Amino acid sequence: MIKLIDILKEVKDEIFSAYHGRYLFNVTKAYQMIKSGKVKSSIKPFKPYMMRQLSHPEFSAADSKKVAAIKLDYSKPLGIVVKFIDPESNRPDWILIDGNHRTRKASENEQDGLFYVIADPKDVTKFMKVDTSKPHQLFPDDDE
Repeated sequence: MIKLIDILKEVKDEIFSAYHGRYLFNVTKAYQMIKSGKVKSSIKPFKPYMMRQLSHPEFSAADSKKVAAIKLDYSKPLGIVVKFIDPESNRPDWILIDGNHRTRKASENEQDGLFYVIADPKDVTKFMKVDTSKPHQLFPDDDE
């Protein structure tokens, strides 16, 4: 008989990978830190045009069947948006690390959505790793 504790031991953290694996965000840890107050976050509304930028189809794949099937509760945050800094360029950037399908659905429905926002890049480093061996390029195969 399988015990719940054994199942929980097998549960892995959800990791969001961006820029072909250069940035790895531990989404599970981010939510835990938001809940415990270990990172400063706020809940902010985003308009559909901003959500389209966050989950743009050219940069972020989404299963259309999953998007179509989602039922959204617009009174709750749809995901997490963070501001991070690449250690090599020192350039700040914003990225959606959780809620891509929910964000796509809300933007298609032309509805505003709420998001947890972590605006301090120092807080983001608590659940982000950077693989500097990989370039900070959305399309690394393109000639520069």
